Amino acid sequence: MSVPALDLNFNSDEIAVIQKVAALSQMSVADFLRNAIKEYTEQKQKEIMNTRRINVEKASPEESAELLALIDRMSEEDHEIMSVHKILP
Repeated sequence: MSVPALDLNFNSDEIAVIQKVAALSQMSVADFLRNAIKEYTEQKQKEIMNTRRINVEKASPEESAELLALIDRMSEEDHEIMSVHKILP
């Protein structure tokens, strides 16, 4: 499967830096960019998830007590994993 080239609009200085760092890292420019993009997207995904966690309202003491009571009443069968969903693959 061929993929069309991405137009990343690097200027010649930026390309030279990328080539130099890739060479110093003993990898091809393609591998260097692939790794850089992978690390960047993983970092952004973590930032997004952390932001979502921060923006969640804390439960009131009454809600917390109710949830803990429900958990305490759960059976072993209730603890079985029924399905798994991946967030931001």
